Amino acid sequence: MKRNVLLAIALVAMLIGVVACAAPTPAPTAAPPTAAPKPTDAPKPTDAPKPTAVPATAVPKPTDVPKPAAPTVLRFRLTRDPRTLEPGLFLELITGYIAKDLHAGLLRYNEKMEIVPFIAKEWTVSADGLTYTFKLRDDVKFHNGRKVVADDFVYTFTRILNPKVKAAAGPANLAKVKGVKDFIDGKVTVVEGLQATDATTFKIVMAQPDPALILRLATNFMAVVPKEAVIDGEAKWKDKPVGAGAFKYVDWQPNVKVVLEANPDYFLGKPKVDRIEYLTVPDAATALAQYQKGEIDILGVTGAQLAQIERDATMSKELAQWSRGQLTFFVLNEKRVPAFKDKNVRQAFNYAINRKDLIEKVLRNDRNLATGYVPVGISEAIPNEVGYAYDPAKAKDLMAKAGFADGKGFPKIEFVTTADEQTVAEAITAQLKANLGIDVAVRIGESGDVLNGLWAKDKWDIVSWGWSADRPASEVWLFELLYSKAESNFASYANPEYDKLVDKALAETDPAKRLAAWRDVAKMASDEAPLIPFGFAKHLFLVKPSVKGFAADLLGPRRFETVEIVK
Repeated sequence: MKRNVLLAIALVAMLIGVVACAAPTPAPTAAPPTAAPKPTDAPKPTDAPKPTAVPATAVPKPTDVPKPAAPTVLRFRLTRDPRTLEPGLFLELITGYIAKDLHAGLLRYNEKMEIVPFIAKEWTVSADGLTYTFKLRDDVKFHNGRKVVADDFVYTFTRILNPKVKAAAGPANLAKVKGVKDFIDGKVTVVEGLQATDATTFKIVMAQPDPALILRLATNFMAVVPKEAVIDGEAKWKDKPVGAGAFKYVDWQPNVKVVLEANPDYFLGKPKVDRIEYLTVPDAATALAQYQKGEIDILGVTGAQLAQIERDATMSKELAQWSRGQLTFFVLNEKRVPAFKDKNVRQAFNYAINRKDLIEKVLRNDRNLATGYVPVGISEAIPNEVGYAYDPAKAKDLMAKAGFADGKGFPKIEFVTTADEQTVAEAITAQLKANLGIDVAVRIGESGDVLNGLWAKDKWDIVSWGWSADRPASEVWLFELLYSKAESNFASYANPEYDKLVDKALAETDPAKRLAAWRDVAKMASDEAPLIPFGFAKHLFLVKPSVKGFAADLLGPRRFETVEIVK
């Protein structure tokens, strides 16, 4: 009440002041200039100006106060929900897309595929290749406000090695660290080779050299998590995901969207975009319609959509493409179809499919023809590799050699794919029928279900999928997809001689010999034909003109921390 009275008095005083300035000026002889006006000179109450006479600038209206700028929101389409928001638990593309913005690791790749500092400001490797020493920045904080220290990397790497967590990244990426085997076998509770000598010094000591370790440490899947945010021994967060990256977790609505917001304390500077919404839109046609309506800003598209996009005056100008380190392929599941254990059958399937025509005529060159397993652009790829040409006659001869002449005795099988690739799948099954005499039905599945069946390894006969690089190395495909003990060996292919070649390549420290060793592995993989390499993918994105700074490289869309929206 007192405050209201004071405001009223102040307003009256102000109004009187305005009136006083408007009163006639007394003659100089009537009184000194400084003298107060006589009471009779005071204006009558009726002379007081009305409130509307007060200049508009005197009392600002609430609506005159500038409104804060609306937060900028970048909307990016996902084909399915991520399986997790903790890096390292699953080596899948969707997890990696979000991990790059939510989390941070020791190292990362720049646009030239060079390894550069991230949380580790510098590092050294001992002459014998067994000790890696990382000096950490001291200004990095988790999203919960706590500073990142070397012990956090010891904890994170130990966590993803824990068999109870069942992390995809740990055993494969850190297998040669000293003490890992004893830890996995339950003989010890700590990994001897993971050491924090002080708050900013993290060491990895190897049991044997692993030249590719540094390549794996720079991936999105080897980022750090705080111990207090996860449940020990379980692949779960206690509350919400906590990282140290450019964006913080806000919300996850399953099968709808994942929302992140800019981290003002990000050690490389606050991002230019306020929020990212990763929208889960499984259906390609629906996603394209949403893009046209302005509901999605960046949209990955398929070859089946290119004809429609190229006919559209607006979208055709907004289509961008980059080379991509991804192999698209067809799994020949030996566990489901014993006939696939015969190399003659596997080679026959490779010869029976006219991949070149399918890519050019059906997919409108949305990818390049895969002549092997390692995409062009990866330094270890075999130059001018030939692969399997379309040869129906040779395919028939190989099937006859395997005891399935004209398809007789071969079981009826299914070709599993997603709706995006349905047209291609139907064309392939027609070619298999015509060239091999076998019946193959097409099954269309939601991408998440197809992925689950892949990992189960006993659900699909033939399945179409893609495997993308998280690092520029042959082992991504030649080890992860084909090594007998690899978790992602979806074909259940097992060949001791092949494994020996892979082991040799993984252990080789001399760069020239290592290159030669991986190319030997690639040649054997091509001859063995456990998969059908189909295409080397391209990044195809529709990007709204308001989005500036977006780009992709061999590993995927680059981090969104430098992207901005300008309207």
